[in-house]
Amino acid sequence: MAFNEEVDYVNLLDIILTNMMELTHSDAGTLYILEDDKLYFRILKNKSLGLYQIAKPDAEIDLPPIPLNITTIDNVAAFCAVHNEVVIEEDIYESTQFNFSGPKNYDKLTGYRTRSMLTMPLSSSWEGDQEVLGVIQLLNATDPVTGDAMSYDNSYPPQLVMAVAKIATNTLANLTHMQEIHQLFHSFVAVMTQGVDERSPYTRFHSQNVSKYCSAFAEYMASRHTSGHPYYFSKNHRERLAIAATLHDIGKIITPQYILDKAKRLRNRQIEAIRYRFQIKRLQLLLAHSHEDEIRVVDDALNLIEEVNDLNYISDELCERIYEIIKINYEDSAGIIKPILTEDELAALSVQKGTLSPKERAIIQEHVSVTGRLLDKVTFWKYYKGIAKWARDHHEFLDGTGYPQGLYEDEINFETRIITIMDIFDALTADNRPYRKSMPPTRAMEILQEMAKEGKLDKRLVQMFYDSRLWEKLVAK
Repeated sequence: MAFNEEVDYVNLLDIILTNMMELTHSDAGTLYILEDDKLYFRILKNKSLGLYQIAKPDAEIDLPPIPLNITTIDNVAAFCAVHNEVVIEEDIYESTQFNFSGPKNYDKLTGYRTRSMLTMPLSSSWEGDQEVLGVIQLLNATDPVTGDAMSYDNSYPPQLVMAVAKIATNTLANLTHMQEIHQLFHSFVAVMTQGVDERSPYTRFHSQNVSKYCSAFAEYMASRHTSGHPYYFSKNHRERLAIAATLHDIGKIITPQYILDKAKRLRNRQIEAIRYRFQIKRLQLLLAHSHEDEIRVVDDALNLIEEVNDLNYISDELCERIYEIIKINYEDSAGIIKPILTEDELAALSVQKGTLSPKERAIIQEHVSVTGRLLDKVTFWKYYKGIAKWARDHHEFLDGTGYPQGLYEDEINFETRIITIMDIFDALTADNRPYRKSMPPTRAMEILQEMAKEGKLDKRLVQMFYDSRLWEKLVAK
């Protein structure tokens, strides 16, 4: 029951060794895990010496691993792993089969006396093949009543210990394979996201940043609230939020490159075509001996186009002047009189804010729907429940003015609201966007607060983000 209830890998190893020591009345024990053809020390325990060492991601055990090769076959743990056999030694000092210099040297250093030893592989069957996951080494079986040393042959019911070892191994195998599935899924997410982000140098780190900000904010909220509170994030909940944030822009895989990288209002081929038409118009006026004022109007119009093309924002006055240019006509090579600007060019130049025309903005907004359609194709088992919807809705606002569905507050998940805030924050502070300069975090925070006052963003979450001061610390430099 203890094995099956534990879902943390390190804790499970500890539970396995502890229970096997208690079941066999052992004074000491070591648990090794097999990785890359080497046995790595993961837990060391010795009751008499009060020793307890456990390897964690941030604190490995400072002992060299045991390689599984011909030079270490006289090591009993290596032998068990290679041959998948149980080995019992009555007294290691009388053994001639294996090299016990390691424990003997340890005895000299500590004054401990290693006698009996039970070494067993942790092996399970996986698709018909025996897989050795590690080795348990138990030392000094002791009579629980008298405290005297005893043989491992007499310290436990062999069938019971083997059965428990098998249960422990299967549990460890299941958890290991579950971790591998998690790692595979995370790798899949990373590859998909990187494929999208690297399409444009301007958004290369955007998904990573949004995920990083969401994770940090979720950890902050978890530290300020207790389990059961609506703002508390468990480890699993934080993981799901981070994955959703990472995937939120996956739909941009279909967005045309020129839109992603559009730094100016007109594409290069558009401005070149406009310049060519203005050259034709100017030549036509010269050939017609037109007045200088007419030629000046044409020159001024082209200069205005060149100026506006570089601007991220234009006033109402400039917008009106752009619309005046549509009155200028020219004669093409077929003798047809046409406006000197096409409808698409006029639409791009007359946008008051940004570099995208209404048609282009609609195309880029489509990435949200594509994100939803792509993620709907993924079977998210219950561990990752909610990810698809959280990612899909990240451009929805609480007042219904977002897109693509125009959702309202009660239709937008708590997790989505966090992703939306972090998405906007990174977009404002990113220093590599082609259409505008980066904003200092202070100004970006002010804009988030303004949007919260307008009812677009969650006021409580924006205030918590402000109070956390994470916005000062996490901006990528």
